[in-house]
Amino acid sequence: MSGGENLETEANTALLDSLPQDKKEFVETFMSVTRCQSVEEAVDRLESVGWNLERAVDLHISGESFPVTRPSSSSQNGLQNDSIRSQQEAGVGVISQTGVHTTSSSSRPSTLFQMTISFFLAPLRALLKAAASLLRLLFVGPRSVSRPRIEVARRAAREFAQQFESEYGSIHPTFFQGCFLDALNYAKQQFKFVLVYLHADRHYLTPDFCRDVLTNEQLVGFINENFIFWACSLDSAEGRHLQVSFRATDFPFIAIVTVAQGRRNAQVLESKQGAMESDELTEFLVQTLERHGEILNSARLEQQRQLETRQIREEQDVAFQRAIEEDRARLEAVAQEEAARKEEEARLEREKQEAELERERLERRRQLKLQEIEEEPIKGDSDTVTIAIRHSDGSRIERRFRKENTIRQVFDWLDIRGIDIDKICLVCNFPKRHFDYTKDGHWKLREIDQGPHLVFFIEDK
Repeated sequence: MSGGENLETEANTALLDSLPQDKKEFVETFMSVTRCQSVEEAVDRLESVGWNLERAVDLHISGESFPVTRPSSSSQNGLQNDSIRSQQEAGVGVISQTGVHTTSSSSRPSTLFQMTISFFLAPLRALLKAAASLLRLLFVGPRSVSRPRIEVARRAAREFAQQFESEYGSIHPTFFQGCFLDALNYAKQQFKFVLVYLHADRHYLTPDFCRDVLTNEQLVGFINENFIFWACSLDSAEGRHLQVSFRATDFPFIAIVTVAQGRRNAQVLESKQGAMESDELTEFLVQTLERHGEILNSARLEQQRQLETRQIREEQDVAFQRAIEEDRARLEAVAQEEAARKEEEARLEREKQEAELERERLERRRQLKLQEIEEEPIKGDSDTVTIAIRHSDGSRIERRFRKENTIRQVFDWLDIRGIDIDKICLVCNFPKRHFDYTKDGHWKLREIDQGPHLVFFIEDK
């Protein structure tokens, strides 16, 4: 390598290292997709479109001119300011490629040549545009993904699982039936890696891989125990996006992906593509767990530390709150006792007053009835009936009434004698009937019995 090439490489490295992490990943992705060799050129192109990765890739493939950007020195100052700001912003980075190597060509073709072949590169352009869309989606994070797009991806995952089982049977790794981001979040909660399988339905190796490898019972058990298995077809939008993002060029394609603790961007730990047997895939998975298992252990320990810290803090908060409550209870105890004592005194006084008012009301009512009640008819009159009242204690009182008198007048007589007629009813036998002062007071005595004697028993209501 010449001295000039060394200087150019060092300049590229220095410029790339000076970028914030999110813009650094944008630049690396743009250079990988477009095969651009100059970091400065990639930065200028991305800056000219406001760091819109999808727009930059689209302009490059179409051969259109990029908007004019500011001089490089200004770009450097702007990037340094962006670096400071980026430390205060949270975002989702693109999928980091740690297990995939990408080669680059010498230089980008001329604009005129691109315009000439742009028609023939239309399919590739669409694929790269889809990749840029996915990367932009991953930059802004899962919360910004529209609900319809998420539901489409989830439905595609469910449909692929059903299709796979209908073609290859029920023995297979347990499919996580959600979108890719769902699988990442669930795996993070379970402290497992996501094992991604991209299914190329029209690839000649796919049927044998599905039939002989993914249905191997020993491998299936190992995957279910150690991974969250997520698969999708390249016929789906998410499958096509991930094919470009993972740089999958041969099939079958397997990738082991995780989300670093405390971060939101996905990271490809290892990937494997092309023909493979079940033993070979098992060995690959075992080696990956051995090589990267510390990531999961660290995540478990970190969660345990956070749980212990939170538990200690909660226990301290509970103890502090308990002490406050005890102090408050002691301070309130005397006040509550005093309030209860005053309330009881007020209740007793109120009941006393109410009882006195009730006694006075009954006394006035009885005095009024005493003035209004008819004199007792003389004995032996054929139009009279002797009313006998038996108390529950067996005592008995009698009085003569006219047969035209009503049962209400009998109640009034009892009221005058101090019996609370609101709480009793009169019962006669042969036939047995109950009479209430309010409801049955209109009954005449001759309607109850024609005889000269009538006996009533007092019953409490």
